[in-house]
Amino acid sequence: MPSQTTAFALLPRLGHKLCGALVVLALPLLPLPAQANSFMLQGTVNVCASYQKADKSWSPRYRAMVAYMDGAHLNKLMYGRMHAADDDLFAIIVWRRGEPTIIDLQQRQGLSTAATVLKDVKGKTWQISRTWRRCSDHF
Repeated sequence: MPSQTTAFALLPRLGHKLCGALVVLALPLLPLPAQANSFMLQGTVNVCASYQKADKSWSPRYRAMVAYMDGAHLNKLMYGRMHAADDDLFAIIVWRRGEPTIIDLQQRQGLSTAATVLKDVKGKTWQISRTWRRCSDHF
């Protein structure tokens, strides 16, 4: 997503005022986080995820795709129901069936290739790593 600075830098090169105005109007009007995580907001990463069952054992491991989203954009997407700080970073797993899983990365800049234990926004505990390579093995 281009920043407002980028759009304004393009205006003089466009030459036509109407075209420049359209570029500025086409930019999303989402609030920018205090600490930008823009490098994390593009694309998806492969993860291997397992959740903790009621008996404290771990579920089978699932291969999934995760998208990163900062708190500012997640709040906007969830119509303000998240109450996340703008610069908080979340990993979002979108499953084929059911609701997405939203995991608070707790001040991390992303997921590690080593298994990390984190909680989703509903309180479920997950063991998650940024790789599919050893997903069939134990973490």
